[in-house]
Amino acid sequence: MATETRLRQLADKGCPVYYFYSSERYLVRQAVAAATRILTADSDEDATILDGGAPE
Repeated sequence: MATETRLRQLADKGCPVYYFYSSERYLVRQAVAAATRILTADSDEDATILDGGAPE
């Protein structure tokens, strides 16, 4: 998946914050799950996920 490749590149550069937005909530959940999996794969650190307000 191209998104996972980009997430890996950002993680390798040390990007500390990721923002995901979509009008489809399931797409956001999928992206967050992929990012969390990638970012915590080689680490014993925990990710902090902040749930933002839903746009209308």
